[in-house]
Amino acid sequence: MNIAFIHNNEIDNCNIARGAGYIAAAVMQAGHALTYYDTYFTQKGKIAEEIINGTYDVVMVSSMSMLFHNALQIIQLIKQRRDVPVILGGLHAIIERGSLLEQHPEIDYLCLGEGLTLAVDFLRDLGTERLYAIQGLAFRKDGRIVENPCGPPDDLSTLPPFPWHFFPRDVIIHRNGFIFLTAARGCPYSCRYCCNSIMLRMYGKKFLRFRPVEDVIQEIAYLKETYRPGLLFFFDEMILFDLDYARALFEAVHEHIRLPYGFMARVEYITPETVQWLKATGCRHVSLGVECANEPFRKKYLNRHMSNAEIARAFGLLSEAGMYTVAFNMLGFPVPNDDELTNETLAFNLQLPIDRSEWSIFYPFPGTPLRRYCEDNDLIDPEREKHVLSIRHDSILRGVTLAPRRLELMELCNAGKPAFQIHPPMEMAMAST
Repeated sequence: MNIAFIHNNEIDNCNIARGAGYIAAAVMQAGHALTYYDTYFTQKGKIAEEIINGTYDVVMVSSMSMLFHNALQIIQLIKQRRDVPVILGGLHAIIERGSLLEQHPEIDYLCLGEGLTLAVDFLRDLGTERLYAIQGLAFRKDGRIVENPCGPPDDLSTLPPFPWHFFPRDVIIHRNGFIFLTAARGCPYSCRYCCNSIMLRMYGKKFLRFRPVEDVIQEIAYLKETYRPGLLFFFDEMILFDLDYARALFEAVHEHIRLPYGFMARVEYITPETVQWLKATGCRHVSLGVECANEPFRKKYLNRHMSNAEIARAFGLLSEAGMYTVAFNMLGFPVPNDDELTNETLAFNLQLPIDRSEWSIFYPFPGTPLRRYCEDNDLIDPEREKHVLSIRHDSILRGVTLAPRRLELMELCNAGKPAFQIHPPMEMAMAST
């Protein structure tokens, strides 16, 4: 079959969707022809026109909730002129489920979970009765909407090679020499603003998984040879959850790749012993979540139970070890005292040995407890929701404009601080130690 695969991406040119890419690779591995579209690089109208005038048998669309309005526009443009099956996957389909089929007749099928196996089975069984038994598929049949129960999450040991060739070099290698990688998937925590809590309810403890170390090293070796990155950044949410795995991976990176690396973590996992082997294996960059400096608010409203003392200790340990530190913070919470919370978080950032502070604007993602709170209190502006495409753009709460305040906070926290630099070339420096 000939497949058009659309990754709905209005955020930035460095947003490589690993989940969508793996699904597209699995479809090609199963013998299908596939054209991969990214809406950041190709306009929606051009994508629709090419699909309408092409010979595609199926259109696969991946979209998160913030971008669903744009995904729907493409689907509607296609369906107005061509009757081709459309299957929607991604977090928005997982969260909204069969209600999307009720509201949008132009969508034919939904993927209600991770889609690696489902996509291949769907293409194999389309047009047969076997289709209606596929785990995790939602569809219309005999005048009603059916949601099949999901199967297990994807087995990361069976992932096909990621299709890096889909993307331009300047997307793969960032201006600072970073290349973003994944070695794990999932998170065991249920922060009240995060969509991961939805996946955790679906899959339980199986949601958090790790790729075989040898597979990750093989991929990195290819990327090093092909793209010459300066730093490997593991954009996984919980790579330190399994410290034995993380240590084995980072020691393998140090031994076989000889490039510095960075990652994201929660402060609870930053200990003196961990920092010692992180430094020894070439870690140079760590990002940690602060979100809000008010401990009672952070615990009650965000379900984040670390203390400010733990946060300060983690940043202190990393800074003393010579690592570049980044703090993630949030403003725009749906509470009357948000300004006070923001000022408290700003002051906390300025006290800590943080090299860069990043600020995002609270977004009530569908399916999360804070989304329900906003809906129950009629706080969301539905028109603004259609146009806010990123947690860096602005708030979707009624009467709230925060884009200028966010930029002000970034300037206050980061003025005069040098950007992260790989100097001297870290591979040479590590080789000489």
